[in-house]
Amino acid sequence: MKRLFQEAFDYLIFGNWFISIAAVALTLETYLMIDKPLKIDGLLFFIFFSTLFEYNLHRHLSFTKISSESNANKFNWALSHHRLFKGTFYGSMVGLIVSIFFVNLWILFIIVPLGLITIGYSIPLIKTKADSIRLREIPGVKILFVALVWGFTTLLLPAIDAGLTLFSFNIFFMLIRRILFVYAITIPFDIRDKDADKLEGLKTLPIVFGEQKSRWFGIFLLIVFCGLIFFQYNFSSIKNFSIPLYLSAITTSVLVFKSSQSNGRYFHYFWVDGSMIFQFLLILIFA
Repeated sequence: MKRLFQEAFDYLIFGNWFISIAAVALTLETYLMIDKPLKIDGLLFFIFFSTLFEYNLHRHLSFTKISSESNANKFNWALSHHRLFKGTFYGSMVGLIVSIFFVNLWILFIIVPLGLITIGYSIPLIKTKADSIRLREIPGVKILFVALVWGFTTLLLPAIDAGLTLFSFNIFFMLIRRILFVYAITIPFDIRDKDADKLEGLKTLPIVFGEQKSRWFGIFLLIVFCGLIFFQYNFSSIKNFSIPLYLSAITTSVLVFKSSQSNGRYFHYFWVDGSMIFQFLLILIFA
């Protein structure tokens, strides 16, 4: 029974189901923060399956991109459960295609270019004089790209779906906060992948500035995140979620500060990714 539970848990984490649930959690958090009822609809399924597909696509393509030494920890589960991984990958593709037909027409106009950009993160679509490169291979783009995509997907899409204007004071502050938060929790992954990213020739924060400065930069982003919370909820009449957001920032800063290349097997995929689900649960409790 213990081994069965361990296998199921590993599949949840390393099959990228957990990170997909985190994307759904942040989307539901957006509904709570804009005072809209929680709902399970086509958009939620689209966000879930698009996240599942993209993360598995990136891992699938990376098998042939990185040497066996550098990807031993990161891709060990997928390599040892090849058929299950393949089934999950193609299943997520089917789920993504089906969910598109249940998404609001206006959302599709944003999804198409956003989807192309997201695929460009894993597939070399940009032509250079020497070769084709992926978006993540452009110096300084890797983390910023991830933060922007997550911000647009989990905040702007549900806001548009709810019929809100994107040029409002509150939506703007929520978007900047979401981007800063995702940026901060992505830094531990770059610290973990420092050696593998060096082999790929990437210029990430830990490679350019070192691990310690990268950690402090992540904490600085969370401090700015808290500053935006204070400014927004003290100068507007919207429902106040400052306490759960402050708590989320404090717990997340601990994870960022403790991040290293020698963290345990589940530190990044469960605890760091789980900070998004934890933030949603805090908002849900205070809502």
